[in-house]
Amino acid sequence: EVLLTPYGAGDYIFHMFDGAPVEQVANGVYRVVMSDDISLGAHFREALLEDFESGDLSHFEWRIGSVEPFVQADITASGSYALQFGRRESQPGQENEAPNHRQKSVFFAKVLVETPTHVAFRYRIDSEYAHDELAFAVDGSKRMTTTGFAPWTMSDWHTLQPGVRTISWTYSKDHDTSEGADTAWVDDIHFVGDLSFIPPSAEMHITHQGRAMAFDGSTEILEPALPGVLQPTFYPFLIKNIGLQDLVVEQIEVIDGEQRFRLSVDPSPLVLAPGGSKSFTVELRDAQALLTHQALISIVSNDYVHPQWRFTVSAQVLDPITSLHDDFEAGDFANIPWTFGGQVFPHVQDNR
Repeated sequence: EVLLTPYGAGDYIFHMFDGAPVEQVANGVYRVVMSDDISLGAHFREALLEDFESGDLSHFEWRIGSVEPFVQADITASGSYALQFGRRESQPGQENEAPNHRQKSVFFAKVLVETPTHVAFRYRIDSEYAHDELAFAVDGSKRMTTTGFAPWTMSDWHTLQPGVRTISWTYSKDHDTSEGADTAWVDDIHFVGDLSFIPPSAEMHITHQGRAMAFDGSTEILEPALPGVLQPTFYPFLIKNIGLQDLVVEQIEVIDGEQRFRLSVDPSPLVLAPGGSKSFTVELRDAQALLTHQALISIVSNDYVHPQWRFTVSAQVLDPITSLHDDFEAGDFANIPWTFGGQVFPHVQDNR
């Protein structure tokens, strides 16, 4: 029996074995049983690496929260620098500060993942056990947590699926008590796959009646429409800038060969500051009873990842007879959502 721990040189990291059967017995440790000569190959892949050896956070488009993590040289897993959670000393000679109770120190990035990508990293923690913790999360969902004390440890590999992802490391404290150094460290973050970091930029978010619209051409089923001989049906949408830079919406276009869907008012071009929003309304006119009408909505902006949103809207048109006629033969007011005022309410009576 032989135990193997594969290491890659430079920015290369271990990917897989081939040949003889190999069993993983611990994180980074593998076992092979030999009774004779065997053939065994080890494959390595080049990784994106954040080792903080720049001495700051300039290597990739990292972002930090209000209790700012910082790069320091006192405690590292390898090399000269590592990331520490908390606050750097405000003046020379002062000690670095841990987050206050109920505070969080956050280090994160937005990445565009093209193919399934794997991430692993080294971490260390010295904190109050079971109360203060270091967590790694993808899109807000925790993939790993640790608490108490742990020396430098290599994490498991975590998979990022294609799309825009937010990866984050958070050191958080509970309401009281501090133990140890009351902080955590991260070093040597490896990415294996195809991804790019998204710089702080504008990011568009579109909703209809609280439902988020997709950018990939999917179809949104709208509320049923009234026949066009009666009145138009209006569908409100909301554009919001959830990014960190001004969002410039250059064009909003409704593409409908039948020219039944159209913009009530075209607010473009418009500029939305971070957190700002603006509504626009699409109306359906001359709708044909019992048919389904569709249109393509195209929105062009300076969104870094999705500069053009294209999605389809679809609305089924009601039957004018069943939708607008109420002979009260149901014995109540259920056919149409009637509303009543005053102190004496009408009722449906039986004259049979």
